[in-house]
Amino acid sequence: MIFTHLICTECNEPVEAHTSIIAGIEQEGILHFRWACEHNPIGDAAVILASNDCAVRFVTKHPEYYQQIDKLLAAPTC
Repeated sequence: MIFTHLICTECNEPVEAHTSIIAGIEQEGILHFRWACEHNPIGDAAVILASNDCAVRFVTKHPEYYQQIDKLLAAPTC
């Protein structure tokens, strides 16, 4: 997947090439977040967060995902 075709859910800006993103994939009505990059691509993502700032803004609006995203931000990226 070429990331330049992805748009960040939070800021509506295109995702830069060679960038790691946090992707939220919906399974059975629940979002599951993980790191994604060109070497570890995603399928259809319901949420794409292109930066730490966008992730923080997203969890401010959706605090139910705070723990998942906080763990990702504390861990190494792709």
